[in-house]
Amino acid sequence: MIRSSSIPKLTVSPAEGEVMNNGTRITEQCIACSTLIVHPAPQPDEYYKPICDACYARYPDELIKAVGDPFEYAMRLTSGELIRFESAIIKGEWVHLTGSDYTKYNEPVFPELPHPCPRGISVRISEIVWVADAPNGS
Repeated sequence: MIRSSSIPKLTVSPAEGEVMNNGTRITEQCIACSTLIVHPAPQPDEYYKPICDACYARYPDELIKAVGDPFEYAMRLTSGELIRFESAIIKGEWVHLTGSDYTKYNEPVFPELPHPCPRGISVRISEIVWVADAPNGS
């Protein structure tokens, strides 16, 4: 399954097992679980993120988008915290979130949390209530 969005296709060595384009089909690693998936090659001007069917069903669209498209996102945790973040890396049962660099304004990276977390924060996937893309508009 391919999610169209804003990640350009990266060409790497087939020996690395990430991308191999034979003109009609392409083999890549899922951005969430690293499972190899085979799908039709995208059009030259098309942007996409490779994601397997299992991860497509498991993760919210906005969280998948945050893996390869740094922008403004927000999520609410079951404990009530609202976390604004810029990008995400999915690692099994966890997602690592990184925030915008607000240090030039002397503000913490995650102002909603009790600690600034300048190197990011990891959140258990099961604790996420919702995720929003461009919560303040684009």
